[in-house]
Amino acid sequence: MAKKRTKILISDETDFFIKDQFQESSLSKKYFKGRTFDLKELETMIPNEVSEKTTELLWGDRSYCITFRK
Repeated sequence: MAKKRTKILISDETDFFIKDQFQESSLSKKYFKGRTFDLKELETMIPNEVSEKTTELLWGDRSYCITFRK
């Protein structure tokens, strides 16, 4: 459990990257077949009472970074 005012960072690939890379790679396409990712849905899971919440898309929308303070 994070202490009060701790800055938290969540970062990973976006749906664009999943479709462009993981679903095309022979090593991962079986696992990622038919899978999607919804950044808006993830953002709704962060409590409203956090502060300094920001979401950034990085590397040509292939990755996202959400930061906030508890």
